[in-house]
Amino acid sequence: MGKRKRARILKKTNGVCAYCGVSLNDQAWHIEHVVSKSNGGSDDIDNLLPSCKRCNGAKRHRNPEQFRSRIISRSIEELDNINNRTSPFDMQSGSTHTTKEILNKISDLKEALSGCTIEFLVDDD
Repeated sequence: MGKRKRARILKKTNGVCAYCGVSLNDQAWHIEHVVSKSNGGSDDIDNLLPSCKRCNGAKRHRNPEQFRSRIISRSIEELDNINNRTSPFDMQSGSTHTTKEILNKISDLKEALSGCTIEFLVDDD
């Protein structure tokens, strides 16, 4: 594909991946078929979008809405797994706090300390 056509495709999304939004200016990028060729899509510029390598490989034959739904559901699953995971520190001490509980405690501590002034005393001796 010619440089001019590639530049027009990249310009369609202002230089970011059409699916995840990562900047494509400094990395190799792929030309993604909105409707895959296996599903009857063409090489017409209206059917082409810039995509990072990861999204282009993961999208495969799905249409954009199916792919975005998959990204969202996987992200939700990952967040649920993180929120319900037991911290490695708790495993050593026998406690069963989840990562979410620990993050909430850290957030509470940061809030409690936000108005505090800490002075350091230096002994010149």
